[in-house]
Amino acid sequence: MVATEVGGIPEIIQHGVTGLLVPPGDESALADAIGSLLENRAAAADMGQKARRDVAERFTPERQLSRVLALVTEGLGLSARPA
Repeated sequence: MVATEVGGIPEIIQHGVTGLLVPPGDESALADAIGSLLENRAAAADMGQKARRDVAERFTPERQLSRVLALVTEGLGLSARPA
C-alpha cells in the first residue's frame, strides 16, 4: 500500500511496516514509493502480510461495534452500559 499522509490514513498505515506514506501532492515521492515496492517484491509482500494481520486484529466486527456504540452514547450524552 502506498498512500498520502492525510486525514486518518496515518492512523491506519504504519510507514515502512504496513505500507508507505508520502506527502500529499508530492508526485515524485509517490513515484519513488511505488517504484521501491516494484523493485523489492519481498518487502512489498512482507508489508502486505503485516497489513493484513494488523487489520484483522484492529478492525474486528466486535471492536468496530464497540467503537460505534461509544460514539453514539457519547454523542447522546448517555453512559455506556455493558451488554
